[in-house]
Amino acid sequence: MTRLYYLLLVMTALCVNPCQAESIHIRSIAALAERIQPGLSQHFTFELTADLVEKFEISTVDKKTAIRGSTPNSITAGLGWYLKYHCNSGTFWTVKRNPIPIPLPTVAQTIVRQTSMKHRYYMNYCVDKYNYRYWDWTRWEQEIDWMALNGVNIGLVIIDRGAVLHKVVESYGVNETVNRYYGDAIMPPAQFHFQLHEYERAQLDRRIRLQQDVIARMRELGIQPLLDGFKGIAPRQLADTLKDVRFKDGGEWGGEPKEPFIEATDPFFEEFGAKYYQQQKKLYGDQCFIAADPVVEGSAPQTDIGELGLKIQNQILEAYPNAIWVLQGWQANPRDGLLRKTNPQRTLILDLWCEQRPQWRKRDIYAGTPWVWSIINNFGGRTGMYGNLDNIFVQQIESKSQPQGKFLCGVGALLEGLENNPVVYNALFESAWMDTKPDMRLWLRDYAKSRYGKSNKHIEKAWEILYEKVYSASITNAQQGPTENIMCARPKLKIDRVSSWGTAIPYFTNKDLIPAWDEMLSAAEELGDSDGYQLDLAELTREILSNYAWELYPKVIAAHQQGNQKEFGILAEQFLELFDEMEMVLSTRKEFMVGPWIETHRNWGQNEKEKRYFEKAAKTFITVLGGKPFSETGKLHDYSYRAWSGIMTDLYKARFETYFRELRKATDKKSEPNIDWYDFDYKWTATPHNYALEPSGSTADACKILHSKYGKNINSDGR
Repeated sequence: MTRLYYLLLVMTALCVNPCQAESIHIRSIAALAERIQPGLSQHFTFELTADLVEKFEISTVDKKTAIRGSTPNSITAGLGWYLKYHCNSGTFWTVKRNPIPIPLPTVAQTIVRQTSMKHRYYMNYCVDKYNYRYWDWTRWEQEIDWMALNGVNIGLVIIDRGAVLHKVVESYGVNETVNRYYGDAIMPPAQFHFQLHEYERAQLDRRIRLQQDVIARMRELGIQPLLDGFKGIAPRQLADTLKDVRFKDGGEWGGEPKEPFIEATDPFFEEFGAKYYQQQKKLYGDQCFIAADPVVEGSAPQTDIGELGLKIQNQILEAYPNAIWVLQGWQANPRDGLLRKTNPQRTLILDLWCEQRPQWRKRDIYAGTPWVWSIINNFGGRTGMYGNLDNIFVQQIESKSQPQGKFLCGVGALLEGLENNPVVYNALFESAWMDTKPDMRLWLRDYAKSRYGKSNKHIEKAWEILYEKVYSASITNAQQGPTENIMCARPKLKIDRVSSWGTAIPYFTNKDLIPAWDEMLSAAEELGDSDGYQLDLAELTREILSNYAWELYPKVIAAHQQGNQKEFGILAEQFLELFDEMEMVLSTRKEFMVGPWIETHRNWGQNEKEKRYFEKAAKTFITVLGGKPFSETGKLHDYSYRAWSGIMTDLYKARFETYFRELRKATDKKSEPNIDWYDFDYKWTATPHNYALEPSGSTADACKILHSKYGKNINSDGR
């Protein structure tokens, strides 16, 4: 059975035959339970109900756990809820699940949870580059299960790298392939450029098949895919070829021109759009949600955006009569004029950054168009601890009391990078099933128990401290994601950030964190075998070393500027030693190693030459991000930096070693050495290296060594 045939069979059953659809859903949920733990499905019963209100019910019936839900996704959310709160086995990205006890724990009184949040949305366009562009089916299967168990029912799927658009463009005799690596910014490919390297082009059919598999599995579990739609943007090569079509300037972003727009009043707009959706439907079947943002960042196109918005929505509805047009609420978008002529009830706005800059508070459009309360929390996949748990609950409650609250219909995670700060996204998707803010200390006890497998008083205390000092509204800074690790910055005399829009100035000190470190390590004997415990201990240790580096570095520079070469040498050596100590901890966790990241990319190559190309791409994404103008003039270098084993020593430490050598030569102690950091970083991306693929050593042992060294002697002020 071909992938496309299977996809169409699933879609036909789900859309046409209710009985067959219910059977497919129940079988798929049972298969999900089997993937969680072999034999588990035998201890559950799953049932779809006819309730008009979306909800799930959990009870014990005839020695089995019965989960009933009004939608397939409600059932999977109920399954995730039961595993967390009754089996101490939560659902996390990379952490191995705690074993589920058999027989299953009894539910003494039926649990009923319902939600008014019709849409539970997941994924940002940027995740394509910063996480999933080179995933295989095994990793996608894990992610879809994560989505289902967390109650996600809409997920962005752009695995095919714009294959639909490329196929339509090719029908006009245009090939946009370029035979060089082209860094395509943090914007979606279809919103900045369309060029693909020849190796990427060769992978399109493989990507289409993978996207078909992902969509089929998502639909089985009640998750609707969100696909990229036609928004009027066209490749520049198409504009150069079709001289009789009216194209408009697409505006600019980051100092670079964006692709041109097809003038909405030109007949070619409708011709191209119709072909686009015909091709999309041929590959992926009917759709319920289509994303088509003509502008997200940068200047707007020089065209009548009211007419443009009408044409975009009409083309979506002509292709998919039951679909919803999805737009991103980011900066000034969607522009009010874009929606002036459109049907608001067939539109959905994702208010991206509600934890920092909620658009719903200041935009009238949110009082007339359905919208989703969303968070980003992570930019570029950058590592570090960060999040505002209080705001997730408090702001949603606040919004419901405002005129805009009438149109609030969902929650969303628009994170740019996955696998960071899971506590934040766990809280977000649970909030959809809660009417009030929970007692966060009690909620965190349950969270920790589900992550580590059992209760522990030291862990409870540690998470109380982390909540008070890192994850609460009273302490969290307004910034783009986690505080950055100064060790990962390009060296200069005064460092205040790693990426252009981040900050490396901590809003919490080691005086705040070390008590949590003490408590975490006190739980090592009881919880040392817990995968979640090991990961969080490594994360906390990395954060403490990063804070210490931030305190130590100004002292290194002060010694240099004072001309005290002996003190400079001692302090510089202490600073460089931190990289090796960080390496010792990070190398114990696969999530914190650059080797697996590179290998995931290399696996898409068919031979060593292709593998080298994909290896370079993997390294480029987390360093210079693109060519020199883009990296340096556009200031995008290190936007997606990672404090990972391998890169910590081979690139980040090497930067500072080079910098300190140049400082020693300097006669002017106030001037910066003349170092071309782009060339320095580029050499790392272009030099093949066999990094370790598997972790080594004990996380707890490594952290204990560092705790004995730094735990009580970091500085008099606690840093």
